[in-house]
Order: sequence, then C-alpha cells, then structure tokens
Amino acid sequence: MAKTMQVKSIPYENIINIQISGAYYMRIQNLLFSLMANIKEEDLKDFFTRLQNNNNEFKDSNEYNLATILILINEIELQAKEQNKITDQEVELPEDEKAS
Repeated sequence: MAKTMQVKSIPYENIINIQISGAYYMRIQNLLFSLMANIKEEDLKDFFTRLQNNNNEFKDSNEYNLATILILINEIELQAKEQNKITDQEVELPEDEKAS
C-alpha cells in the first residue's frame, strides 16, 4: 500500500493575494539564477524563444521549474509596477556571463 501524508492545498481556481518584501523578491531572483546556472546557454536561448512564442511544452522538469519561477517573478514585478514600487537597476555580470 502506498504511503500518504497530509499537505496543504489551494484549489486551482483560487487566487491568493500575498505581500512580498524586496528582500524576499531578491531571494526568488537568486533561485532563478541558480536554476539557470545549471542549464547550457544554448538550451536557455531555446527555452526563452519557446516561451516568447507561447510554447508551453517543456523538455524536462528543470524547464518547468524555471518557467514556474519566471511566472512568479513576472507577477511580483507587475504588482510592484502597479503600486509604483519598482525601479530599474543596472547590475554587473560575472566575467563568464558578459556578452562578447
């Protein structure tokens, strides 16, 4: 017999309003960068091209998880923009990530 456990669940159709601090937003961004670090640059370009073309077929769980975090970040940024709580910031990329 399969083992089971109780977990919290939110029905798909429910929309939840939450508050996110800038510090927590940065943690989510760091998670995104961490997930992206494990994917080859060519595969990332392909992934983002497919997303831009509304192709939601993912090659593996890594792409699915990356898309999930991107959706979350996008919604946070949309809400922050509506609330006038977002700014553009230029950051320096590590040497191996700079464009040639």
